[in-house]
Amino acid sequence: RRRISGCEITSIDTSLISPAALGESISFNFNTKYEVDYRNTNKYIIKIYDKDTNEKVLSLNETKYTLGNLKWTPKHEGSYRIDASVYSPFSGETEPYSFDFDIVKDAGDEVTIYYKGFSEPYIHYALNGNWTDVPGVKMSKYQFVTYTHVANIKLNSAKELVCCFNDGNNNWDSDNGKNYTFKPGKYLYSDGEMLSLNGRAKLDEEKIVIYYNGYENPNIHYALRGQWTSVPGVPMEKSDIEGYAYKAEFDVTGDEILTCCFNDGNGNWDNNNYQDYSLTKGVYYINNGTVTKK
Repeated sequence: RRRISGCEITSIDTSLISPAALGESISFNFNTKYEVDYRNTNKYIIKIYDKDTNEKVLSLNETKYTLGNLKWTPKHEGSYRIDASVYSPFSGETEPYSFDFDIVKDAGDEVTIYYKGFSEPYIHYALNGNWTDVPGVKMSKYQFVTYTHVANIKLNSAKELVCCFNDGNNNWDSDNGKNYTFKPGKYLYSDGEMLSLNGRAKLDEEKIVIYYNGYENPNIHYALRGQWTSVPGVPMEKSDIEGYAYKAEFDVTGDEILTCCFNDGNGNWDNNNYQDYSLTKGVYYINNGTVTKK
């Protein structure tokens, strides 16, 4: 039998975006690259540490066939470091793939905006009519799909956030002076367009949604419940998500896995280096081979 001669974790997808509310269940999905694909005996490991104390609060490990059980329900709010690794009995354990994740007491009293626009953006905002001083608060760098910055703002009893954006040099994005209004929740924002991420967790429980950027007029060739489509697969639908021109949706039950790849109908394939893509319930953004799960 062939042995794994190398493994690399390319990314870790989470079912919820940081910050998440206390008590919400968060699942983890590994995106990996192998020199030789022999994954069945591997263990996929998640270790969670409190960033303030460096104390390990949870350790999880599952095989390929039980990856749906890699779930964490936080018991305390705070900032955490998550170390992910893969252990193979043939080649040992990979170096940890680390990222931070914040847990807040009540996400319903907060607006989170994932932003794309100015290279060094500020958010100038008002709560109950009280505005920040110009230019406002500098947004934090944060990479989510094509979005580059984030702002997490507590409403402090206000029902909504009124805001606009600027580059710190008196160049403004204010919807022509009308400003933007955000209710509690999570949003994507770019060039005057807002996309609410609220309610997507419920969608994740019922569907696999794929937003795709790659080929023009792509087909998705897939297997669900063991049955593959005929080559080249099914044409993908047009999408209204900026940067992701096509989409596909599938109804799933429980931890069913969709295996898929993409092609242009002319013999050119996007198949994750011949491994195909294995997706469980959730919303995915696939951009020229890079997978991000919301």
